[in-house]
Amino acid sequence: SFAHSPPMLSSPWFAALLIVNLLSLAGSGWILITILSRGPEFRRRLLPRQLLSLAAADSVLHCLSLFYVIFELGDETWWAFMQRPICGWFYVVFRIGRCISVVQEMHIAVVQLVQTQRWLRTLEFLTRSVLICWVIGLGLGVA
Repeated sequence: SFAHSPPMLSSPWFAALLIVNLLSLAGSGWILITILSRGPEFRRRLLPRQLLSLAAADSVLHCLSLFYVIFELGDETWWAFMQRPICGWFYVVFRIGRCISVVQEMHIAVVQLVQTQRWLRTLEFLTRSVLICWVIGLGLGVA
């Protein structure tokens, strides 16, 4: 139980989780900026749209993960009256973001398989289904 645990701000796990989340946020931001700075004809292609969607989902995931780490592993006296409700809601949204990221990654992998097998009808469907991954991930994250 975190209610009786000692402060974790000096813990190596806290530092590692903090660094990993910050690096992931930086990577997602770089992908978003790089793709958005290209022309519209580039952004209309399937892989850039998939990467934009994945970077957006990962940005939400790692931003919330960062807050979750700070609130959950932080000092007990720091925001103690709000710690549990905030962490509960952050975890729910974190879980949704994680599911959306996983579905996005699976979509990229399936498209690569479909392209190598030259299944054109399936590829046409997958080209139009990038946003459906958000709906599926949201449903899996809430369930």
